[in-house]
Amino acid sequence: MPANITEGPVSLNITQPDTASFNCTASGVPRPSIWWIGPNSSSMLSERDDVNISLQNINNDVLISVLMLSEVNISRNGTYTCSASNGRSGFNVSTVKTADLYVHGMFQTLFNPDNSQQIKFASINNVFKKIYLPFLCIIFEN
Repeated sequence: MPANITEGPVSLNITQPDTASFNCTASGVPRPSIWWIGPNSSSMLSERDDVNISLQNINNDVLISVLMLSEVNISRNGTYTCSASNGRSGFNVSTVKTADLYVHGMFQTLFNPDNSQQIKFASINNVFKKIYLPFLCIIFEN
């Protein structure tokens, strides 16, 4: 049975320095291998400190791979590709799936991308907790 990606990665829109996580599930007989390609066709290697690729064998013919990028910044924007192969099929629409990663700086997320001027309270809360709250605690403790 040729390789088939049964669940591909989903595009993400996140704020730096959050963690981005992409899932890819492939099936086939024999069980396919899965690998990830990052923006600009750079192969994703798990040796990097900020990249983690985990694999989980579900059974003899299903494999799940999770690509995690920790503390992402704007330089991580781009298209991420999940590819699967078991030697029984070439690369086609069922063996290659892509997802886009959109990383925004903390202050870029204060407004919606459509410029509607609506404040995203989660982003403001995140900025407050990471920048202002520690500073205020120092002031009140001294």
